[in-house]
Amino acid sequence: MKYIPKYFLLNKQMDFEKGTLVNARWENDRLILEKGRGYFRSEPLDSGTSGTKWHSIELFADEETVSFCTVKLFTSDTPQGAGGKVQSKQYKGAQEFLISGARGRYLWFELEASGYESYDLVIEKIKLKFDYHSWSEYLPDLYSQDKKSLSFVERYLGIFQSIHEDMTRRIDCVAAYLVPEVTHEGYLDELAQWMAVKDSQLWEKEKLRKLIANAAMLYARRGTAQGLLDVLELYLGRRPYLVEYYQVKPYMTNLSRKRQLEQLYGVNCYQFTVIIEHQEGLDKKERRIVARLIENEKPAHMECQLVVLEQYFFLGSHTYLGMNSILSDFRDTVLDGQSSIPFTKL
Repeated sequence: MKYIPKYFLLNKQMDFEKGTLVNARWENDRLILEKGRGYFRSEPLDSGTSGTKWHSIELFADEETVSFCTVKLFTSDTPQGAGGKVQSKQYKGAQEFLISGARGRYLWFELEASGYESYDLVIEKIKLKFDYHSWSEYLPDLYSQDKKSLSFVERYLGIFQSIHEDMTRRIDCVAAYLVPEVTHEGYLDELAQWMAVKDSQLWEKEKLRKLIANAAMLYARRGTAQGLLDVLELYLGRRPYLVEYYQVKPYMTNLSRKRQLEQLYGVNCYQFTVIIEHQEGLDKKERRIVARLIENEKPAHMECQLVVLEQYFFLGSHTYLGMNSILSDFRDTVLDGQSSIPFTKL
């Protein structure tokens, strides 16, 4: 039978608000202890069994803001704490701290940011393991005869056991790292590299997830008008228009019309035009990014003209009915609220 570890996991705001917080706050789904004076004391954690052997406490802290931290533990078989035992440990970093000789049904722990560094201590979650299945149980009975020596052996093997269990957990959950919809943001760039996504830094995280999830479909259409429009739709949130030279060539019935259409859509079959309707937030920076995406997706021998329609138009330019212009009923042009210009004068 596979061993199922027992543990308490504090990773929500209510988990910490049940305890005592001093110079500490909950922000962005993390517990923040102010530098040098932040303090947290937990409520009693009930294992449900008298004489429970507590194994370790692990702090998952922000590596960039980690500071010296003092941890104090108190165990007892009564909720009032009678006959309990106190342990204290000072350490640095997001690591697992083994608890030696702590037994009792209830456990309290205190966390104090006692460091002298310039950053607050940012903690994502705290994990406390108990009734732990130690590797020392696989050793011959000779190693368990001396209690003092057994304690050392358990702590020594616990280092390698923790490493092994962490690696096993990562292997068991490896599928989650490969699913772009749920993987951690830190792995998105790696997934993008595996899928040969160019300029992944240009994409917002949620849009990048969709791009990676559709990468196989997009690669099958890469180099085509359909594939280019699919990528731009993922980035823009709406589908642009693409006009190729062969589509307008039949309308070049005379020299004047040919010059006008070639001015708008290109002079040969190696040119195409991408037309984007006006939308809020599409500033100069975003337009440069769109141009970069087009350059990445288009065939190397093709040239693209990017046209972003504004809320105004010029006759003879890119003016499209229903996109940046409309037809309405005739109305007299009114000046100064008094006179009007008749239709015959326009």
